[in-house]
Amino acid sequence: MHAEITSNNKTYPVKFGMAALSEFLDSEGLSLSQMEAIGQNLTLTRAIKLVHIGLKHGARVAGKDFENNFEDTCDLLDADPELMNKVLQVFQSQMPQPEKGNAKSPQKRAK
Repeated sequence: MHAEITSNNKTYPVKFGMAALSEFLDSEGLSLSQMEAIGQNLTLTRAIKLVHIGLKHGARVAGKDFENNFEDTCDLLDADPELMNKVLQVFQSQMPQPEKGNAKSPQKRAK
């Protein structure tokens, strides 16, 4: 499943699944254990790469062509200053969230 965002009256699918994450981590020389720190150490170049990869994999999952290169993605971001925020919100929403505490799921009551 992918999300869709709108930028300059055009809709783009966005997806941050395992393929997108592995591509991003490999391109940046990061390990899986460094995932949580990405938001704290996100340079502009890394943020643009993350946007680019999310758009690329969103198009792949949606069955659409994606021929943009890195510079084309930069141009999209120049045309819509809110695009990066929109894509990064999708990134946050599609990342697994750590469980809070050891709360157990409610037990079904026997009747």
